[in-house]
Amino acid sequence: MELRELTNPKDVKRFKQVMDALHPMGHPKGGVFAKGWRYWAYCDDNGEWRVLMSTHQLSVFFFSVKFRLPMDRTIMLRRILTLQGGEGLASEAIKALAQRLKDEGWHYLVTLSTKGHSGALYKHAGMEKIGETRRGHGVWVLKLH
Repeated sequence: MELRELTNPKDVKRFKQVMDALHPMGHPKGGVFAKGWRYWAYCDDNGEWRVLMSTHQLSVFFFSVKFRLPMDRTIMLRRILTLQGGEGLASEAIKALAQRLKDEGWHYLVTLSTKGHSGALYKHAGMEKIGETRRGHGVWVLKLH
């Protein structure tokens, strides 16, 4: 398995189409408060996408302050979609992403679990629940440094 950052415009377009078609919330539209969008595919040995993830730099000040996450050193895992392989492969993909971000010098990887979901995927990937948003979404973080 290999983590690949998708930078080719055709790959990014396909990523967004797949995310819109298969993820319950689709790919985020707009993203006024999000900067530095990046798109990732966790691929098998044949180069087939098995897990898709999108990230961006944390850019909401009140969230940064409330959860004590520095905006300039925190990446938000915005979407994850398992195409084949189940939850075990998804947590493996998150771990691979975390290692890549750590190697790049990022300090935190953060994500939200939907209200009513346990966040087991994030826990299995080594993330810790540090609280909830005003709307009841779980806030999960992985300290990289």
